[in-house]
Amino acid sequence: MIEPMVHLTLVFPPDARQSLLTDLQKLGVIHLSAAPAEEPKSVARMGKAVTDIREATTFLSGVSGPRDAATTPPEREPDADRIVRKIRSLRNKTEDLEGKIAQVAAERERSVRWGGMDRSRIEAIGQAGYRITLHSAPRTTALRIEAEFAEKEDHAVTRLGEERGMVYFALVQPAEGPETTVTAAEEPLPEHTEAELTDRKSKLETELSQTNAELAGLTRHIPFLRKRLRELENEIARNSAAAAAVPVAEGAAQLLTGWIPARRQGEVESFAESERAVAIFSEVSADEPQMEAALKATAHPPETDEEAPAGASEEANGSATAAADESPAEPPVLLRNGAFTRLFEPILKIFSLPSYHELDTTPFFAPFYTLFFGLCVADAGYGVLLLLVGFVVLALVKRDAMKPILYLGLVLSASVVVAGILLGDVFGIGLKQMFGSHSALAHLVLFGSTNSAMLFAIMLGVIQVIFGYVLRTINETRSKGPLGALRPVGVLFLLAGIVLVALHMAGPGFAIGPIPFGAAAAAFPAATAGYVMIASGLVLILLFNSLDKKIYLRPLLGIWELYEIATGIPGDILSYLRLFALGLSGGLLGEAIIKIALMVRGDTLLGIIPMILILLAGTGLNLAIGLLSAFVHSLRLTFVEFYKAVGFKGGGIAYSPFKLR
Repeated sequence: MIEPMVHLTLVFPPDARQSLLTDLQKLGVIHLSAAPAEEPKSVARMGKAVTDIREATTFLSGVSGPRDAATTPPEREPDADRIVRKIRSLRNKTEDLEGKIAQVAAERERSVRWGGMDRSRIEAIGQAGYRITLHSAPRTTALRIEAEFAEKEDHAVTRLGEERGMVYFALVQPAEGPETTVTAAEEPLPEHTEAELTDRKSKLETELSQTNAELAGLTRHIPFLRKRLRELENEIARNSAAAAAVPVAEGAAQLLTGWIPARRQGEVESFAESERAVAIFSEVSADEPQMEAALKATAHPPETDEEAPAGASEEANGSATAAADESPAEPPVLLRNGAFTRLFEPILKIFSLPSYHELDTTPFFAPFYTLFFGLCVADAGYGVLLLLVGFVVLALVKRDAMKPILYLGLVLSASVVVAGILLGDVFGIGLKQMFGSHSALAHLVLFGSTNSAMLFAIMLGVIQVIFGYVLRTINETRSKGPLGALRPVGVLFLLAGIVLVALHMAGPGFAIGPIPFGAAAAAFPAATAGYVMIASGLVLILLFNSLDKKIYLRPLLGIWELYEIATGIPGDILSYLRLFALGLSGGLLGEAIIKIALMVRGDTLLGIIPMILILLAGTGLNLAIGLLSAFVHSLRLTFVEFYKAVGFKGGGIAYSPFKLR
């Protein structure tokens, strides 16, 4: 559910601003609704410092090397700016050294490639009256060149090295006379010997090691840097809040506006009394300016010692009312759900938070999402594997922030087990085939046939779409009143009527798995009730589709809405067949993997090894594809088909209170 909010205006004397903001930050309850007209320069400076410290801390956290110095905290509180500059200098030096080492290593590799040939040897050959050039060519080309120069007395082709099919050779020819060329790439002459480059690389690596050791020593400052980072962030928040305070009554008072959870109103009232401030509350209203009525009835200037001039009361009241009228009409959204539903809030936030005036859809899609995820994988064996892995990871992970995600993973893994049992699939093998048709587990296979599984997926689509329109009716009633809800009620009647007529036409023998829908429909006049509901739904859709239009225009608009319903909702419901298709494809692929593994095993004992490898690799790949498909397609059914039925608007602003970090 969405936590109820009230709008708050704090009116306080200017001299109490700093102490009030400090204590208000400690209270950590108000979501400030006003932003400063212009960002203070101090905030910009501190913002740069925050960025620098955060980058330095992140870099230090990844530093490897000896950390003996890191275990000893600094004796006194150091200068954060000096530490950041030192880290930046050492970081730049590290990157420069790493670049030089890579450059020397590449040059050394080229030198080794030429068999120790360096510029001094080449110069010695030149002094003897010969010219030498270095070349590279594919092996076939090099062989042809060697054969071509084999009979020339004053020319020589000397192979110096070979690497990955490329031959590196030297062409020696007289310095006097015309230059002979070859059809091979000419390479630059090595500047240094292999020994020189090895020595240089060793020195650079030693310097890099010393630099890394110096950085590792600075890691002892990480706690201090994180503390300083929090201090700066808190100071930035206070300065921004101070800049957002609006002076009223010719500066005799200031006011700050924001939102608080309604359940903490008493706490804020007590806080205001202790801070020489006046707290003015107003309920959220969708059709009147925020706080106007409450301000007119209750606003008073702060009672200070000879601070407010004559007439300040009326001026403060009027200024507070004007400022309140400018406050945003949409309160922030704070979700408050139970332990199970709270696990699915990250999934909700992937799309958007609901607007404040909407229903929180999390409790309503959570059971469906769980079931959809399980049906997309639909294999009890895979589900058991996921549960085992989940429990092991949960036991190993110590970070509390990760545990809700792991608990969600366990819930979804359990749904895979349940769905696999309902559809009778274990590692791609039929559950009845594995355990026998008379086992206790076999009696839990309720939708084992292909026809039953397909109809079960369609049934879930019908249920969720209709349920979505129920929620839409509630939303429309809350935002537009009873008349505004008649159009979604019409769609509900239309859908329910069509379902009843379809069940009547299917006959009393129609069933989906063990659920005898046909017999239930035959127990009462389903056809008559269905036609009445269809007619009622059509009337409501045609007459109450656009309440802002004249009533004689609504039927024309209603015809277009009926067209959209006729072309949209059946497609939305058929979209749920993906649950059946994904589960079926995963089961068939799992069965194929087992058959291939058994074929590879053969009759020999040695065949067990490739069989196990194929089973592990194939099962892992199939499970990974299944999990990805389950996550994506369950999101799709929630955010497209279900949200379309609900009429979900979203766009809610997350509740972010002004508090100490």
